[in-house]
Amino acid sequence: MNQEYNAPVRDYYRNDEHILKVSGSETLSAAPDQATITLGVITEDEDPQKAQQANSQAIANVIASLKSAGIPEEQLKTSDYRIDPQYDYIDGKELFKNYKVQHIIQAQTTDIEKIGSIIDTAVRSGDYCG
Repeated sequence: MNQEYNAPVRDYYRNDEHILKVSGSETLSAAPDQATITLGVITEDEDPQKAQQANSQAIANVIASLKSAGIPEEQLKTSDYRIDPQYDYIDGKELFKNYKVQHIIQAQTTDIEKIGSIIDTAVRSGDYCG
């Protein structure tokens, strides 16, 4: 079945005398009112359990210091947690070195003035040698 369709012919006219062109830009500046602080603890040991235990103690100290600095628990969250084997490469051979445990947290705060002291406190509290 062959059908042919012929579209109706319409004439369109353009009137170039009435053209409206609009452009604009806006710049907005505001002082910061919120900060996200990212901190982490890395521990290493040949025994993965020992590496985890040391990491757990150190991050608990960091979290406690953040809370004591006025950051509520609901503003703290883990953003990354990893346990990775580490290797040395000697003469083309892969030799097991240890396990590395990494725990990264994020803290939200609106107290912009205290960011430096919050970070200093957290870093000092994370110095754990067990």
